[in-house]
Amino acid sequence: MKIKFWRGRTLLTAIASTILAIATPLSMTTALEFPQGPSRQPPQSTAGGGTRGNATTMVDGTCDNNSDFLIPLLPIGYEVLKTASPNPTFFLYVPKTKAEKAEFLVLDSQGRDVYVGSFATPAQGSIMKISLPETVSLRVGETYTWQFSLFCDPNQRDLDESITGAIERIELDDEHKARIAAETDPIDQATLYAEQQMWPETLLIALGLRETHPEIWEQLMESVGLKDIASEPIAPCCPPETEETVGSEIEAS
Repeated sequence: MKIKFWRGRTLLTAIASTILAIATPLSMTTALEFPQGPSRQPPQSTAGGGTRGNATTMVDGTCDNNSDFLIPLLPIGYEVLKTASPNPTFFLYVPKTKAEKAEFLVLDSQGRDVYVGSFATPAQGSIMKISLPETVSLRVGETYTWQFSLFCDPNQRDLDESITGAIERIELDDEHKARIAAETDPIDQATLYAEQQMWPETLLIALGLRETHPEIWEQLMESVGLKDIASEPIAPCCPPETEETVGSEIEAS
């Protein structure tokens, strides 16, 4: 009887485990990670500046950040980020600073202004989310330069603390467009974007899951070496105090 009872309990346990496995979405058991780019250089940071991913930090003056630097939320090893969005979103960690204002600008391949926005800095160290407005439409196949600057001294812009990087808008093929459009699970959708090495879309979806599925956000941040700032607060939505868009409304043919 003892043996029969044990076998019965084992069978019930196996059945319960099978039911649980079927009922649990695959995405809930799959980590969200972003592939490392072809350049295997680790992120660097020095008193005079540093690099992370495809971004370079330039520190010509000091914003009295208690030795904390601006950190772009970028994957490692990509010279140019890829996006399918005409107006992508950028993320940066901004430490507590004496600088009260910041500027975000985007330049086209000819060095012409596409977007210039002025923002108030967060009161404490936070992750800032900056989305290009719908009036901006990056052209497919063109590489743009972006730059985020803290105004350490508004009267001496050469003392700005800045980060600069590059991004290119590409066109997804019809197959991947259809797969992403048909996917209803945001985690699986983020995974599809990650497979196509599209960081802005992947990160934006993961941020939307931060409250309900914090492990997904943490997995993604750890996969790109940003575990140390994964728990930093997200700054309240950062509407620009002033903004200007120039020559960006017309799509390339």
